[in-house]
Amino acid sequence: MASPSQSFVFIEESDPRNSNLGTWVISTDAKGWIDPFAIFHGNFSTFSFQDGHYEGHRWTDARTIKAAKDSAVGISSFNWAGGGATNPDFRWVWENYRHRNWKPL
Repeated sequence: MASPSQSFVFIEESDPRNSNLGTWVISTDAKGWIDPFAIFHGNFSTFSFQDGHYEGHRWTDARTIKAAKDSAVGISSFNWAGGGATNPDFRWVWENYRHRNWKPL
């Protein structure tokens, strides 16, 4: 895989439906992501990468934080459309979620 240090392997996810556990998907049209993030450690999630390193990311955009907190209490934010280039959290995720048709925002 190209760019293993920029390619997620594991993501902390919180799916209130308890059905899609073990997977996470971003919308490749750059509008949002499908599954919500877990923010069980404050406004912070942990990510592991293909090259073996891991990183924590502190969420800063109020839309991202609200969607994740909603999911943590059972309010679905599945298929969240708060992405795009104006959301700094989405930009960080987009840069690190390399897929076959990936291109810069």
